[in-house]
Amino acid sequence: MRMRHRLPRLLLIGASLVLALTASITTLRADDMKAGHDQPCGSPTALDDGWPIASPDSVGMDGERLCGIAARLGLRSSEVHSVVVARHGRLVFEQYFAGIDQPWGYKEGRTEFTATTRHDIRSASKSVTSLLVGTAIAVMLADGKAGIANPGAHGFSEILYAFTSAANNNGSAFAGLSANTPFYNVLLGVAMWLGRFGVIVPVLAVALIAIEERAYTFTT
Repeated sequence: MRMRHRLPRLLLIGASLVLALTASITTLRADDMKAGHDQPCGSPTALDDGWPIASPDSVGMDGERLCGIAARLGLRSSEVHSVVVARHGRLVFEQYFAGIDQPWGYKEGRTEFTATTRHDIRSASKSVTSLLVGTAIAVMLADGKAGIANPGAHGFSEILYAFTSAANNNGSAFAGLSANTPFYNVLLGVAMWLGRFGVIVPVLAVALIAIEERAYTFTT
């Protein structure tokens, strides 16, 4: 009999505990949502990578417009993996998206990119490697140094520009560098071959394979 009298009271206590627990969970979720809304869009992640962080407004940029650009890219599924903006030596905006990628040694798939996701640069490294190696060879050998009219950082920048232009642009050089010598003609030609044809030839090969497969499909 006593147990029957206590049963309604126990049910009331249990219901009160359930209501209190539900209210506390709801409050925590509301606080989390509020914190998420208080966090500005595109706020850079604080990493120990040497990049100081600042807000877009502090460097004269419109943060809302940057957020709008990132939002449109996310809606269009343009396969842009990230938008990173730096100004005056400070990182002011970064936004990452999910996209298709194929890191070396892995199958192609969808990747959730973040500030710490490594990208496989592949063919882009050919141009960078050729200009850096060519510049290093030119500044170490006597034939390369003989073509420098301006010593110091000025002359180094002229060599770096010559190899950068040969590998990626129109193959020009500044007047302060005597590039029309056998040494520079050969070395700049190698940089041009690696930086340009090292990318063009594989692309043309893939295009030829695609054309042949398409022609085979039509004929069969």
